[in-house]
Amino acid sequence: MTDDAAGYVGSVPRSREENRRLVELRPPAWGYMLYAGALLEGVQALDRQYRAPEARTTHRQGGAVSATEALPFVSRQMAVLSAICSRIDGEGFLDPRAADAAFGPADESGDVEGIRALAAGPVAVYEDMPDDVGLADLGLFRC
Repeated sequence: MTDDAAGYVGSVPRSREENRRLVELRPPAWGYMLYAGALLEGVQALDRQYRAPEARTTHRQGGAVSATEALPFVSRQMAVLSAICSRIDGEGFLDPRAADAAFGPADESGDVEGIRALAAGPVAVYEDMPDDVGLADLGLFRC
């Protein structure tokens, strides 16, 4: 931590310059702000992709569907969501040991690339969420 870091009045970095300054100064909790900034950057890039007109899918229009048509569809969508949730839990980016390795002990500075790599996991899961589940249209991570 530099002398300027104690007086740092920043927030989650939203630009390359803010990222650079945060890493340079390393104020208290800088690693967590860097992690949040990496998540934000990744999700915003994907949101732009999802919201592009050419990326939009057309949704079926028409009348009501019968229970025999709806139940298989809902079942497939629930299976997709279950697989996404399993991936979040199973890929280790929620593992406290992975976080400890990236952020480092409280009295030591964290690893910049390790923190960014840790943020890449949830962003990759978000990227893989299929459009047909409709999650992209919900704007879940709008910032």
